[in-house]
Amino acid sequence: MFSDAERGVLAEIESALRRDDARFVAQFDEQRIGSRRWRPVEVTCMAALLVAIVVCASGGTAGAVAFLCLTSCATIVVTLRRAMNRRTQRSE
Repeated sequence: MFSDAERGVLAEIESALRRDDARFVAQFDEQRIGSRRWRPVEVTCMAALLVAIVVCASGGTAGAVAFLCLTSCATIVVTLRRAMNRRTQRSE
């Protein structure tokens, strides 16, 4: 835990950063907000895992493995595209 004096110093540093480079500080605000909610990619991965478990339990091991492979590839593609879009937005 921080003491009141340390919190005051941190608040001063944060306000100075917001004055000097608001774009830099906004970058961290966006990350903090985005990390608290489920992203569509995570939901897709969880749903794919559940479908694969059901398929595997019904006796279709090959189908479950194929489904997981396809879903994993799709998830990787979506994640990479989002990362590339974020980089291009930051550089503008």
